[in-house]
Amino acid sequence: MNRLLRALVIATLAVWAVPAAAQDLGRFRDWSAHQFTEKGQRFCLMWTQPKKAEGKYSRRGEVYATVTHRPALKEFGVVAFEMGYPFAPGKELSVSVDGGSAVGIPADQDEGSEDESIMWHPSPEVNRRLVGAMRDGLAMVATGRSKRGNKTVDTYSLRGFSAAYKAISRACGAP
Repeated sequence: MNRLLRALVIATLAVWAVPAAAQDLGRFRDWSAHQFTEKGQRFCLMWTQPKKAEGKYSRRGEVYATVTHRPALKEFGVVAFEMGYPFAPGKELSVSVDGGSAVGIPADQDEGSEDESIMWHPSPEVNRRLVGAMRDGLAMVATGRSKRGNKTVDTYSLRGFSAAYKAISRACGAP
């Protein structure tokens, strides 16, 4: 398992308490897809890193976007962002696809979470709309602000997104 995949698994375990055994489902242009299994329960994750990360910061951890399916919890298409820094409380992560209208992801969604750097929207409907835009889009921009006030702008390629999404949907039986 490479270093970034290991970091993804650790972050996922910290947030959702899921298994660490991974099966590679493939690389689809700029996206990678994996399936995890524990006690017969599947969990699928696809991820990518930004093509461009901008901002004035002295250090920043790993940065990536993920989409997950958790059939046992009936959660499908949950879009999340590892920002590489603790996010500013009370602020939103702004996500737009191909310059379209932005989705605001609230920072205070998971009170007491150990990892303040992972952002996702709690609404299944918002996630469905975002996944739909990502399937049709070419580029996605996530704009955020750290606890220290530093603004970041991360630009992700959506090349391969649809194929990776199909792979995790097949593997995890998504509707």
